Parts: sequence; structure tokens; C-alpha cells
Amino acid sequence: MNNELSCECLDKIQKYKRYKRERRRKQIRNEIYALMSNDMLNWIKSILKRWHKYETKEEILSLSWDCFEFCLKHFKVEGNNKVENHFYKYTSYYLLNRYAKKDRVFLPIDELKGILGVMETPENLAFEKLLTLTQFRNVVPEKYLSVWDDAMQSTELDLSNRLVTLPRGINKNVYVVLKKVFVQQIKFLLK
Repeated sequence: MNNELSCECLDKIQKYKRYKRERRRKQIRNEIYALMSNDMLNWIKSILKRWHKYETKEEILSLSWDCFEFCLKHFKVEGNNKVENHFYKYTSYYLLNRYAKKDRVFLPIDELKGILGVMETPENLAFEKLLTLTQFRNVVPEKYLSVWDDAMQSTELDLSNRLVTLPRGINKNVYVVLKKVFVQQIKFLLK
């Protein structure tokens, strides 16, 4: 989307948000979609291709309208001067929600975190924390993974679910110190 088109869309979106009469709002909404439809279609095609999802032209056209309405509904005029950034991010978010409910979507963790960061719902924030814990666990050396897992279970309030599995080759003192450090890191990451 070029700069001139972006400014024109921003101007029309501001009008759309200002107007109260439904008929006039629909007219402006349709004008905005006419301006943005090619970009919306391209964004959806590129996102779906990256996710290895393939749809018919008719389905992509239908998705572009649904994504457009979702993006327009969540557009905040004040402080938002990059129409294309907003619409691309919210299109990704909408498609992720749609395909996550429909079937599995495999994304790199960093991309998933970026998409979920668009809308700050309690579910997204909790999921983001779980992703962070998963990423942190992935950098723990293999030798100490069982200590990490024990530390994860130690954060639970129910004492019956806590485990102590002293792995071979680790001194008990090292285990206790590592577990304390891991518990502190986990609690910090979950805040």
C-alpha cells in the first residue's frame, strides 16, 4: 500500500468512525474496502501460504471481507497513523483465531507471540507466558531438564503433586540450588 493510498484510507476511516448514520457509515465502509481490497487479498494469500493453508479464490475473497470488518472495528483513530500495519496485524490475528478453531496451525513461536500481542485478552496473555516458559525450557541443558520439570511442579500449591527426581550425575546440593533458581525464574516469568 503506497503512502497516498494509506492517507486516503486513514481519512475515510476517520470519517467512518465520526459518522452516526448507519447508511452513510456503510457507504464509507464500502469505499474503504474498495481501496484496500487488493492489499487485503494479497496479505491473506501471503499469510495462508506461509501457514501452508490453501483456499479457493471465493473463500479468500470472503475472508478478506471478514478480516476487513474485523480490522475496521478494532481500528483506533487516535494515535494510529499506519493503516497498513494495523490491518496486516489484525488480519493475521483474525486468521489465526479462525484456523486455530478450525484445525491446527503450526507457526514459529516468535510469529505466534507477535500475532497474539495484537489483542491483549487474558487468554492471549496467559498463552504468551506459557510460550515464554517453553522457550526458556528449550535453552536449559538436557542434563538439567528434569530439575526444571520438578521446579515447574514445585510452583503448584498442592503438595501431593510436587516431585523430587534426582537425576543421575547431579549432586544433591547442586539439584537443590538449581531447583531454587529455576523456581524463582519460573515465578518471575509467570508474573
